[in-house]
Amino acid sequence: MQQTGHQTGHQTGHQTGHQTGHQTGHQTGHQTGQRYRYLVFATALFLVIGASLPNNNDKELIIRLQGEILVLQRQVRDLQESFDKWQVKSETSLNNLGSASETSARTLSSIDDKLQRNQGSQANAVAGVNAHLAKISEYIAANSQQLSQLSQNVNSLKQSLQEYQRKLQEQESQGAKLNTDDPEIAFAQAYLKYKKGEYESAVNLFRAYLRAFGQTEKADDASFWIAESLAAQGKLAEALAEYDSLLAKYPDGDMAAVARFKKGLTLLQMERRQEGVEALKSVITLYPNTRESGLAKAELTRLGEVGK
Repeated sequence: MQQTGHQTGHQTGHQTGHQTGHQTGHQTGHQTGQRYRYLVFATALFLVIGASLPNNNDKELIIRLQGEILVLQRQVRDLQESFDKWQVKSETSLNNLGSASETSARTLSSIDDKLQRNQGSQANAVAGVNAHLAKISEYIAANSQQLSQLSQNVNSLKQSLQEYQRKLQEQESQGAKLNTDDPEIAFAQAYLKYKKGEYESAVNLFRAYLRAFGQTEKADDASFWIAESLAAQGKLAEALAEYDSLLAKYPDGDMAAVARFKKGLTLLQMERRQEGVEALKSVITLYPNTRESGLAKAELTRLGEVGK
């Protein structure tokens, strides 16, 4: 549509310009030619009349008229020359205008082509962006489902944590009161105090455990954790006494090796080096294939006591 409009406008303007220029030139030339013919006819007429008039006054009139005619002839000639020059310039201008109109038409056509190509490229780009946005929307929808599922899982975990905290608060509200109905629960209560760093409460609960369940398999464990709780408080002498009590009461128990190793370390902390070295060596002798035996060898090596 735009290209057709530009071409039609250019053709109409070009044709109109040529037609107007030719008509104007033709009319002006026609009028000038008529005027020139009238002057020639008038000159001939005056010459004839001058030849036929006998008196001097008439001759002077004829001569004056002849001079005016000559002036008019020069004016007509100058006018004709000016017209010719104008006509040449007009034709040149019209030709230049026609060339400029053709150039403008070609330029407008080129612009139309570029606009159409740009519109096509923009349409393709928009289509690509829309497709990309559609993929992003699908990805967001999938992630939203996953987030919803994660949110449900988090809520479930929160509920479980709240329930656990409630039970823990119930246990803590009991203070140092030992559960005497179940030895496993009683031992767990005491050990929880130890893990939380409440060593004094741990000592009390483990002693209560021994009083209530002193004949169970975990009696030596309770004695060991009493010693550990005392040592953690810096009560090394009391801790050493508890290690000795454990070794005396449960010499074949599963806590005997670790208790003897900890006894050696406690003696070293108390700066009783020789006794500590002897305790560590006894671990190697009495429990040669245990983890504590390896730890005792490492400590003796550090002390420079290996091979003595």
